Amino acid sequence: MKSVSKQQIILVSVLLVLLAAYVITLPIRRRLAVQVKQINAEIAAKRAAQQAANQASQVLQQAKTTAQQNPLDAASQAAYAAQLQDNGNYLLAERYWRKAVARDPSNAEMLANLGDCLTLEKREDLAIDVYRKAITLDPNNVHALTRLSVRYVALGWNQEAADLLDAALKRTPNSTPLLVATAMVDVQATRFAKAEQEFIQAYKLTPQDTAIIPLLVDAYRKGNQFAQAEALINANLATFNDPAVLYIEAAKIATAQGNPSQALTNLNAALQHQPANLEALALRGQAERALNQLPAAERDFRAVYSKDPSYNQITLMLGQILVSQGKIAEAKPLLADAAQQQKVNELAARLTLDVRNRPGDPEAHLAVAQMYLQTGQTARAVVEFKKAMQLRPGLLPAKQGLATALKQLGTAAASLSLPAATRTK
Repeated sequence: MKSVSKQQIILVSVLLVLLAAYVITLPIRRRLAVQVKQINAEIAAKRAAQQAANQASQVLQQAKTTAQQNPLDAASQAAYAAQLQDNGNYLLAERYWRKAVARDPSNAEMLANLGDCLTLEKREDLAIDVYRKAITLDPNNVHALTRLSVRYVALGWNQEAADLLDAALKRTPNSTPLLVATAMVDVQATRFAKAEQEFIQAYKLTPQDTAIIPLLVDAYRKGNQFAQAEALINANLATFNDPAVLYIEAAKIATAQGNPSQALTNLNAALQHQPANLEALALRGQAERALNQLPAAERDFRAVYSKDPSYNQITLMLGQILVSQGKIAEAKPLLADAAQQQKVNELAARLTLDVRNRPGDPEAHLAVAQMYLQTGQTARAVVEFKKAMQLRPGLLPAKQGLATALKQLGTAAASLSLPAATRTK
């Protein structure tokens, strides 16, 4: 038998050491490979975002140049206004929308776009006036009709919204946007069965408009039609362009059925698609709290609170979860803030319900207007003071309140003057 040389022994030993090193470091190398892949993906995403930002900047600059070169052209002013609005520069966008309206005063769609911009600026008072003017110019302008109805619902003027949309639907019975807006008003008024039929009709008219699907799911859920809601989710989840929305709806159904574990599963899926979705984070925190996963619930509530402390009852929920874990000192100021906000919310709910139940009562509109003024919702105060004065022109507190609100807003006039143009019959 041939003897093994010393060199061979050394070679085998080295190979064994290398093999052992390979095996031992395999998990580390795998983690490094994953990290490198993540880093490369982040770099690629940053590059793509930068390229998109550069492209958007170029488009914005081109629109600005065109608008400046064609100061009398309404379309050029509108194109630049739209780009500014998309980039979040609402004040400058408003200026250019107004220029566009001034150059094409009979264009109801242009006015509706200005109304959208004013809404984004939280100038509901001016937005409502502008939408109304657009409808005066063109009673069939779906854009203005739907947006004005949404503003009415936000104020609790459900009957005015319903009247507005019912009249429009008589003129245009197969309008998907009008049907959807009408259904949304009916959901707000708890007429769920009627809303379901309107959403279904709208979807049959425009099956490519998948945005209707979560709205119909929501109506089914609020009407306790859980089986129909779940069937609709399951039928569309695999192909829906924004699955997080449907996962959130599925979680709400599971919560309503007393199944926090299933809700948590759906919310985890939703957050895989939209990691920063505040609604999903808040709902997941509630599911985790129900499952006694208190640190996880605290983490999610903190994430929401850090982004938006005014988010629906998040201050109260965070305070409560801290108390549950014995963090009393940190919880106390949060619970105090939540208690104060609860008083404001209860007052607002009562007063807006009064407006909803007594839409023709000037005193109801006056009371809610004064509440809006006291809580810093000045634009809404203007709307309600004007409504009170419309219902009772001699109502002095409404006149005084309107003057105060307009002074706070720095508005010399309550609205734009109606464009001198031929109205659509």
